[in-house]
Amino acid sequence: MTPVPGFISKAYEIFTNPQYSDCCSWGRDGQTIIITNVDKFSRDVLPRYFKHNNFQSFVRQLNMVCDILVY
Repeated sequence: MTPVPGFISKAYEIFTNPQYSDCCSWGRDGQTIIITNVDKFSRDVLPRYFKHNNFQSFVRQLNMVCDILVY
C-alpha cells in the first residue's frame, strides 16, 4: 500500500476537525472543501499544521495534489 503524502494527511485532519468548522469544512457532497473565513483559516489553522500561514501557498499545494474545489 502506498503511504499517504503528509500534505494530504494534514489537509484531511484540518477539514474533519470540528474545532475549525467556523472557518472551513467539507462540502455537503463530502468531495469538496469549503473555506468560509480565509483570514481565520490563515491565521489560526495553517500555522498549526504547516511552517507558514500563506493561504495562496496552501491553495497551490492543494491544486498540485488534489482534484478538490476551493471556495
